[in-house]
Amino acid sequence: MSLTRQINLVSSIAAIGRSLGGLVRLLLIGIMLVCCLLHIALFYGRANVKKRQKMVSDWADRLLYLLNMKVDFQSAVAQENLSSGLMVCNHISFIDIFVINSVLPSPFVAKSNIAAWPFIGWLVARTGTEFIQRGSKTAAHQTQQRITARLAAGERFAIFPEGTTSSGAQVLPFHAALFQSALDSAAQLHCLSLSYHDASGARSEAPAFLGEMTLLRCMFNIAAAGGLTARLRVLPSEEHPEQNRRQLAHRAQHRIAAAVALLNDVSPEP
Repeated sequence: MSLTRQINLVSSIAAIGRSLGGLVRLLLIGIMLVCCLLHIALFYGRANVKKRQKMVSDWADRLLYLLNMKVDFQSAVAQENLSSGLMVCNHISFIDIFVINSVLPSPFVAKSNIAAWPFIGWLVARTGTEFIQRGSKTAAHQTQQRITARLAAGERFAIFPEGTTSSGAQVLPFHAALFQSALDSAAQLHCLSLSYHDASGARSEAPAFLGEMTLLRCMFNIAAAGGLTARLRVLPSEEHPEQNRRQLAHRAQHRIAAAVALLNDVSPEP
């Protein structure tokens, strides 16, 4: 057998191995999610805030472990100053929620269709997620008011202001509506940047949840990627006393885009 054929055979075997490994991981994730649902159904509603955050963080850690994903987390803000406020982050994948929850467990805003996802929809609905109905100004305003009230009560809340996912190569324009919650509640705004990288350190699009991709397909892509690292950064805090929501959103988008470009080792678009 020629050297080329030997190399091709080895590559094929390795690919099959990764696929089988991905399937095994998905099976384990299914079992874990069932256990998680039972645990939350029995104990989450009875727990205080700290215990709830610990539950969410632990389950996020387990899911990331089964997907063979590590989290590289660095924060320019002291942990005690992150206990409340509105966190905004670029959005690449459904797994973004679990990456953030592994280190900064928080309720999120999510599209209303996510509530219908098997297992995960029920899970996020029971852990404080606010669902938003796209295309309805009334529903969006009601969601914004609920978030404002929760921020004013001292909660930490997270949003993905792009309103959709991207490949991670760049940050899409931010929608400004939910930034009003930070202004109305006088809550601190925390800007987060996120990117995914393979074992070599190169940026990976394996987690990207794009187009008509199914949740199962996205999970398989992550599980079969051979070990990914999520790089999550909290940027230095800034005051925003005189900004309106559009100015606030534009500034946050610019800062996060610059931070993502740095993580990806490329220059941001002007």
